[in-house]
Amino acid sequence: VDVAARIFLRDDIWDREVSLVDKGKITEGTYRARLEWDAEELYRLLIKRLLVAESFHRLLRDRGLWRDDLKPRPGLARLDIVPPTDADWLQRVVAALVGEYMGASKKKGLTYSWIIKHLGDSRERVRPRSLLLLFATAATLQGADLQGRAPLDQERLRDALRGTVSGQAVDELREEFKSEWTLNKVWVPDMFKDHETLWPVEYRALRDWLKRRLKVEVDDVDKLIQHMINSGLLERRVARTSDKLQVPDIYLYGLGLTRKG
Repeated sequence: VDVAARIFLRDDIWDREVSLVDKGKITEGTYRARLEWDAEELYRLLIKRLLVAESFHRLLRDRGLWRDDLKPRPGLARLDIVPPTDADWLQRVVAALVGEYMGASKKKGLTYSWIIKHLGDSRERVRPRSLLLLFATAATLQGADLQGRAPLDQERLRDALRGTVSGQAVDELREEFKSEWTLNKVWVPDMFKDHETLWPVEYRALRDWLKRRLKVEVDDVDKLIQHMINSGLLERRVARTSDKLQVPDIYLYGLGLTRKG
């Protein structure tokens, strides 16, 4: 009997721990697939969840966004309604939900891209549950529709990101990397706020501070920081006059940090 197994690994574990003779063939895609979500897929998931509510159906009809193909597809009835892969329509639906911009004008950013950018880690990856939690939390914070405006106020999205969503993302990160990012019984990201709450920070300053506080070799700190970069917690910004580290917003607030601007 032929047996096929599916193994799910983070990229950093694959790169660091897996040693196979035919690893190159797997990397080229012969036996390997990457599980990633782009903006359109993420918003289709959100809209699919919202389509269970009659109030959302009314919103789409009121805004002229209802489509005849918003119905179960032949052979896929168990999936119920599957939103179309129409980027323009998805953007218009998001604008109907929150507004086209994250403020009074486009200077504050296009809502559609702002949400994805601020939910992404340093490698621009977004977890679907973060998007769903963002909208669920924002709706709970708001409590009721705003007359004459989009159902969700942009400020409630910001509040949700800075509170529940970022906190949940850090909790998930802590569970996923609990042992790998712990030195001398301390989960190192928890120490960032003791070094500096306003980020980005100088790479060398943070590295040397962690070395002194944790009483470890500088090479150990460098390896740890690089692992955090590879895993999406830190972004390294190297310029001619500076070498800095930044934490993306999805984790920034949950770690008790703030950012310039």
